[in-house]
Amino acid sequence: TVGHFRAAQEITRNAAAGNAATEDLRQALIHYRALFTDLLGEQAGPAPGAMTAAPPPAPPTPRQTPDADGTGVTAPTSNQPDPAASYGSR
Repeated sequence: TVGHFRAAQEITRNAAAGNAATEDLRQALIHYRALFTDLLGEQAGPAPGAMTAAPPPAPPTPRQTPDADGTGVTAPTSNQPDPAASYGSR
């Protein structure tokens, strides 16, 4: 833990003085990540922005599920009357 902190701090001081390359800054981030992992006691996971598996697709909504007559649209499930049913009765 202390070793990661000291290494990262040295790189940070070099960066402040303008003497750190991109690879040095990357190494500092790796040291800081290891430090936080040590302090929090968590397992190290993939780096932020790393390629991970896509989440599973969401289940279909009721309107996407085919109904019994095969039209592909189910009726709303609310207890409210359908306003379209009374449209032509005026």
